[in-house]
Amino acid sequence: MVDFKADTDVILQGPISKNNINGTEVDTLDIANEYSKLWFVNKVIVSTWTDEVIPDKHRENKKISIIQSEKLTPHKTNMNLQLQSTKEAFKLCDSKFSIKMRSDQ
Repeated sequence: MVDFKADTDVILQGPISKNNINGTEVDTLDIANEYSKLWFVNKVIVSTWTDEVIPDKHRENKKISIIQSEKLTPHKTNMNLQLQSTKEAFKLCDSKFSIKMRSDQ
């Protein structure tokens, strides 16, 4: 018998953005909540910056961790911002697999 268990951590890295999907406004944390419902997901880690506002309603899901890092001064690109916040998120990963995605795509 195959043992199915939650063995994947999902990282959403970037700003807390809002999008319109089929006429409904959703933000990054709504998407994180949907990922947390998948059977194979152990936890969802949202890695963003200290200047992002996190609504209280999104702090209730125990499968979602939110990391807010200080925003570094960008170089020619924002790659150092991506690297810093992704590195902080990986510190919380403890599952067999990890998936990293941008929060604003």
